[in-house]
Amino acid sequence: MKCRSWGRGFIAILTVMVIAGCEVTSELAGNSRGGARTGSEPVEKAPPPTIKQAKKPTKKAPPAKPMQTARILPQPAKTPPKPTGPDSKTLVGKNENELKDFLGPPKAVRNEPPAMVWTYQARECSLDVFLYFDVGQKKFRSLAYRFFPETRVTQVERECLGEIRSARPKAKKKE
Repeated sequence: MKCRSWGRGFIAILTVMVIAGCEVTSELAGNSRGGARTGSEPVEKAPPPTIKQAKKPTKKAPPAKPMQTARILPQPAKTPPKPTGPDSKTLVGKNENELKDFLGPPKAVRNEPPAMVWTYQARECSLDVFLYFDVGQKKFRSLAYRFFPETRVTQVERECLGEIRSARPKAKKKE
C-alpha cells in the first residue's frame, strides 16, 4: 500500500519536472512555441543587465576604527610554591633542644634501642630523625635521618624540610 502511493508521488514529480524542462528549453531556443530553431531566424541579443547603483547615504558614516587584537597571556600557576628548607645534612649533630628549635616538636617518638626515633609529618612526606646517646655530653644527638617516600634528590628533601619547618609552632618571644 505504501509502495503504490510512493510510486505515484514519484511519477507525479517526475512529470512536472519534464514539463517544466520543456518550457525552459523552448524559451532558451528562442521559440515560444517550443519548436527548434532553424538557422534562418535572426538571433536577438538580450539587452545587457542593468546595474542599479546603491543610494548614497545622506549621513556620513563614522571612520572605521582600527581593529584591536587581544593578547592572551598565560595564566600563572595557582598552586602555591613549596617552601624550601635548608640542606638536610644540617639535621646531623643536633641535640634534642636544638632539634625542637629547628623542626618543632615531633609528631611521634619511638624507642628503637640504642636509638630514639623522632617522626615529623608533612602533607606529602615524612621524616624520621635517629637520636643516639652521646656518653661524653650525656645528651641524645641526631646522627641519621630518613625521608619517606625515600628519595635521593636533594631538592625534594629541602622541600620536605621546608614544609615541616613552616608547620612548626612559632616560638614565643621572651620579655
